[in-house]
Amino acid sequence: MKMVIEGKEYEVSYSLRMYYTYELITNKTFIGGTLLSMSLLFFSALLSKYNDFQYTFDEFVDILDEDKTLLEKFVKFYMAEMEKINQETDKKKVKKKK
Repeated sequence: MKMVIEGKEYEVSYSLRMYYTYELITNKTFIGGTLLSMSLLFFSALLSKYNDFQYTFDEFVDILDEDKTLLEKFVKFYMAEMEKINQETDKKKVKKKK
């Protein structure tokens, strides 16, 4: 999914690397359910993909404050990815039962 942050386009993708980055930053496994955890996961997704991502988390939060649609878009993207994974898992379970 493409996101424009301060005039620069970034491609956000779902990956294990974003979870690894999240765990390195927080020293915790991602659980979700809070604004902080979703903001950190979004930040981690960008950090893990772009070595030149120049913002600190505090600066990133300022950006999210300025454009509230960014976090909303990321959460929708994340939820859609989770839905895809759940559908794939369900299909595999059905195949195993047959």
